[in-house]
Amino acid sequence: MTVNNSILSQVREQLIPSESLENVSKKFQLELKDRLQKSKKSMIVGGWVPKKSMIRTREKFPHSFLAIDFVGSTLKFALISMPNCQIVFQDEFHITAKLVDYKFFDTMITWISFKLNEYLAGEEQRAKFLVSITFSFPLNDRLEIITMSKGFEMSLDIMRKSVKEIIASSFARVLSDLPERKFDVEVCDVINDSVAVYLTSKFMCKNESVSLILGTGINSCFELSPEQVPPKKRPHNTPSNCNCLINVEAGFLGNGTVNVTKFDYHGDGEWNMPLEDISSGKWMPITFANILKRYRIVGLDSTSINGELLVEIAENRYKGKLDGESLRLIREISRSLIQRGAFYVVAMLFAVGSLVNGGINSNQTKEAIEVGYVGSFLAHSNYYKSQIALYSRNRMHFQFLHNSNLLGAAVATYLNRCN
Repeated sequence: MTVNNSILSQVREQLIPSESLENVSKKFQLELKDRLQKSKKSMIVGGWVPKKSMIRTREKFPHSFLAIDFVGSTLKFALISMPNCQIVFQDEFHITAKLVDYKFFDTMITWISFKLNEYLAGEEQRAKFLVSITFSFPLNDRLEIITMSKGFEMSLDIMRKSVKEIIASSFARVLSDLPERKFDVEVCDVINDSVAVYLTSKFMCKNESVSLILGTGINSCFELSPEQVPPKKRPHNTPSNCNCLINVEAGFLGNGTVNVTKFDYHGDGEWNMPLEDISSGKWMPITFANILKRYRIVGLDSTSINGELLVEIAENRYKGKLDGESLRLIREISRSLIQRGAFYVVAMLFAVGSLVNGGINSNQTKEAIEVGYVGSFLAHSNYYKSQIALYSRNRMHFQFLHNSNLLGAAVATYLNRCN
């Protein structure tokens, strides 16, 4: 056995899950049910949504919707016309700050406000925008930040503070000093990104059963009838024509179930997010770099390893200078990491699907799970998608939902105003 083959064998031995997909999915299902009953960090009710047959809409709406997407490394916003979900103006801003405090939010809102004022420069009347926010970090039922992930750190001064109140106060401060102000705002709804994806698919497409986010992090969302939700988590006065939206916060899943190795530990990660650590575009490249360092595999600069590079290597699209044997080794390592991620993502989705469809798993029922998804890591990796199809035996139908974080935020406020 060559040195490279020996290294690859050792890596695969550590990465390969020790249990069958069916057993892991059953464990995830039990964990989801337990978290629905007990957890304050996951299986959180993210509001309610009208049942598909009960959705009421209006042909005309007096105000435009300003949707803001705080999803990770990029801030996006858009003006959206409803009910046709038409984006009339949008822009984005790269986030460099890692400390999330009041200054962090003020900087974002200042940038948005100046961009909107420029866009509205020729308008005579002051516009009013209904503001909806997609916030991709865990929130409790009072919209307070529970924890930060994806490399961000939460300041103590915003702990136990409502994101809705923080953003409303930022707008108040920024707009009071904005020269030749052209608009007013009303901050309405704050939803999780998995909820946004779910609402987009429910409102614009066929009735997807599950939403999936797989980019720098991982998450999922689905709906349950109020009777299936524990009373302590059930929203008060949920209308009879509505279901509860369940924000899984899937990154927390898998403690004691996911095969986490010594390569998966990183200095600034969430120690209690095993599924996110092994499946997401934020942490999988760091695990890859740790493996290369441990086995002294040279030729790649560890500081340049990211999700895009990992996918290029796995899909034989890497154009860098490496000898053939080294390239084959790192390609197989990258593929092994993606295979492990796909295995656990499929197990999680089957577990979620079992709650939605009642008993679905990898071996029972012919009913497929319909998944509306976003996230650049999965969207841009054909190899990741192929491995998910392989492990799921093509029993998951995926539909990519472009701009769903923005559209879903607008849909949330629109439905609340109409219903």
